[in-house]
Amino acid sequence: MYDIFAKLLEERHLKAADVCRGTGLPSSLFSEWKRAKSTPKADKLKKIADFFDVSVEYLMTGDDPVKKEETFNPRKLKRYKRGEIVKVHLGYNIGNEEGGLHYAIVLTKNDSKNSPIITIIPLSSVKANKPIHPYNVFLGDTIFQQLKGKWEIHHDLIDQELTSQIQEVDSLRELISSKTEAELLEDHADIDKRIHELNASIAHLSKLSSRRDKISNEILKMKTGSIALVNQITTISKIRIYNPLHSNDVLGNVKVSNEILDAIDDKIRELYIGK
Repeated sequence: MYDIFAKLLEERHLKAADVCRGTGLPSSLFSEWKRAKSTPKADKLKKIADFFDVSVEYLMTGDDPVKKEETFNPRKLKRYKRGEIVKVHLGYNIGNEEGGLHYAIVLTKNDSKNSPIITIIPLSSVKANKPIHPYNVFLGDTIFQQLKGKWEIHHDLIDQELTSQIQEVDSLRELISSKTEAELLEDHADIDKRIHELNASIAHLSKLSSRRDKISNEILKMKTGSIALVNQITTISKIRIYNPLHSNDVLGNVKVSNEILDAIDDKIRELYIGK
């Protein structure tokens, strides 16, 4: 998220000190944010977003939901099954409402690819020495174990592909150095094109590699267990889904057990229908 803030500073030829003066926020907030020691709270993010005249969602994710809506087509997404885990952006909320990027459980029973909306239950990690609220359902570490397994596979695939492509670039460079000038003139266009393709792919994989550490830290927060915030059931636009968009994405087909869904159903009946 700080990289988006830094990009806004660069684009507008500003410094963090200018934002401090314009928002009244302390410089320590930005220095700690830059060092990844802390992330500004929702009210602080709102002040920063207002200063740049962007949405909080853009500041947090780099996505503009208004522009995204112009080309959004839900039929391009996977069909979501009840009980699947999704990562969604809940927007800027006030009070005790969950906001920002969160994992959630899909509650919709029969999702249609034509439907632009979906109903979810936000998840949160268990806090040390804090009892589970009676409105919530404890899920144990089942989600942590599934996400950890999926992420390790994804992690290894990125590393293997990155290593393979770097080796191919090195081989092409060796090939170039071994060719005569006449041979280079003949093969130059094809070799140059392939090196350009590989460099672009390596840059993309390197970006994915840097993101995985952040996601790994998010997953580790669930090691102590997760809770479903049943009293915060909400229906959102599928535009707000960040993962999975397709079945082969990191979160694709990660699902809670039927026992957990039964416990959630019982809590829903208790809170909204009556025992």
